Amino acid sequence: VQPLYNPLAYPSMQYAQLSQQESALARRAKEIEVLSEIKETYLRILVLQERIRLTEESIARNQKVLQDSRLLFLQGKGLRVDTLRAYTSVKNLEPELVKLTYAIQTGKLQLRALVGLDSPEDFILTDSLTIPLAGSPPAEEVAYAAALSHNPAFGILRLRTQLAKQNVRVTSALRKPSLSLLAQYQVQTQTRDLEYGNAHYPSSSFVGLQLSVPLFAGLGNQARVRKAELSRHQSDLEVHHAQEKLRALVHAAIAGNKEALLRLDNTAVVLETARLSYSIIQYRYKNGISPRLELTDAELALSTAQSNYLEAVYDYLSAQIALRKLTGVREMD
Repeated sequence: VQPLYNPLAYPSMQYAQLSQQESALARRAKEIEVLSEIKETYLRILVLQERIRLTEESIARNQKVLQDSRLLFLQGKGLRVDTLRAYTSVKNLEPELVKLTYAIQTGKLQLRALVGLDSPEDFILTDSLTIPLAGSPPAEEVAYAAALSHNPAFGILRLRTQLAKQNVRVTSALRKPSLSLLAQYQVQTQTRDLEYGNAHYPSSSFVGLQLSVPLFAGLGNQARVRKAELSRHQSDLEVHHAQEKLRALVHAAIAGNKEALLRLDNTAVVLETARLSYSIIQYRYKNGISPRLELTDAELALSTAQSNYLEAVYDYLSAQIALRKLTGVREMD
């Protein structure tokens, strides 16, 4: 039997090819998601390590102030309240250090699970938190066009629309006739006493065409075609909705990048100002010009500026990761 015309063959083959493309896009989408999550987790651990370093520096500064306050109090040149205030500042920072330490341990467990490490041994992140050359984010229309072209999740939706159209063709083909070429060659014999070696073997053969015409299938084919058409219409609506949602996500990502870049510049200036202010007040305090309260306020302002700057760095790098993920860029470095 050799089919000559089968209306199901070509649309079924195209449906299978589109399904293969959908599977490839789904794999790429999952790969981008996992790589972005790995980089996000790695970045979060680096930020936590930097926070620990800044907290330790703040504790060291406050411990130095506590020693000076105790010494001045013993010499009768300082107040007891200054010593108590310095002691309270040191003790308030110690729980934050413990919290950050356990947060790093949790982040490392998450990173180990993401990269598939089975070894229970601890690992050390040797990278430092660096900021690439800050540049302006791409234009919104450029980013939107890139997302439409390279975002695998949106590509899957478009493929599903094509799959729905092919499904309509497949179900419609069930109502069409099929034509096949038939050929047969047959040899048979009859004998007694199992003497087949001396028997006569007459043969017969025929060649013909077989035309199969579906006449009535209980209205099942019509129902399948109608269902496929409704699925195709639903897929078109989903793609349109996804386009509008993608445009909103791109707008939010671009706005997030611009806002993070602006905060990064502002917090960098504030950090330098806070460092300079702390150095000046520390010098004045050592020479007995500024009171202890001014030094405490300056140290608090410096710690706050360092924390805000570190948060701005994390937000800026995280916003870049989110934008690259949205536009379908794989995080390889």
